[in-house]
Amino acid sequence: MAYEYKGPVAYFEQIVPASVSYSRLAIAGDAERPYAATFCARSQDNPHGCIAGTFIAIHDSKSPTASAWPLYTEGWARKGSHPEGVVVAEELAIIEQRDACIDIDPFHITRYGQTNGQRIGIGKPEANGGEVSAFAAWLSAETTGKALARMGLVIGALALKLYDGIGRAINLARNHAIVWWSMHGPVSMIVCDTGSPDMKVAIRLGNGAIHFEDPKGQSQFSFNLLNGVFYMGANAVGPNGTLYFWAGGRRYAVKATPA
Repeated sequence: MAYEYKGPVAYFEQIVPASVSYSRLAIAGDAERPYAATFCARSQDNPHGCIAGTFIAIHDSKSPTASAWPLYTEGWARKGSHPEGVVVAEELAIIEQRDACIDIDPFHITRYGQTNGQRIGIGKPEANGGEVSAFAAWLSAETTGKALARMGLVIGALALKLYDGIGRAINLARNHAIVWWSMHGPVSMIVCDTGSPDMKVAIRLGNGAIHFEDPKGQSQFSFNLLNGVFYMGANAVGPNGTLYFWAGGRRYAVKATPA
């Protein structure tokens, strides 16, 4: 069943001009199809692009307890259902058949030719909005008793393309920090202020060791967790109890002396 709705919804049309008169709803579902509703749109029919579904909730109540939720989904795992059945509250799938896509970096997030899994917009150009509390807030439990998430963010081992053996899982712009909080506020953070690729540094967790690498990928400082040995300088390798470091292009050895 498909129909076009042209009803006069004044407050909605003020937010999204002409959207009501051009919106189409397509519903497809029967006993043999597990789809309750399907929303379809083609850019071929609109040279300016298309949106398959739009959900808008306007918060204009004077009540402090009123909330606005443009979209709310639930996925239930009922008692008695098969324990190996998978429940996903929401899945996003992007299909790229053009044989090419453009990388996204923190300073060019709107380049043409991208294929994005999900994009979160802050504000709207004509809305004159201010800052928001957060891009996204994932809460493991909201007054739901003992319901807790077993994990937070999970990226599949084969989900990312590898560059030089590395999958770029999280990409941040310069001076963007990872911050840890306690009940009293921020307590610790990791921040990168490197401005030039020629000055970059990498921390690699190896087999029983921690390596600090230079822009060429060479280890300049290592700590072996299995035998407690420090190594300093590119390719610095020494026996237990020996500290190697490099200065002026020459390698020096410092022998450990029992205390």
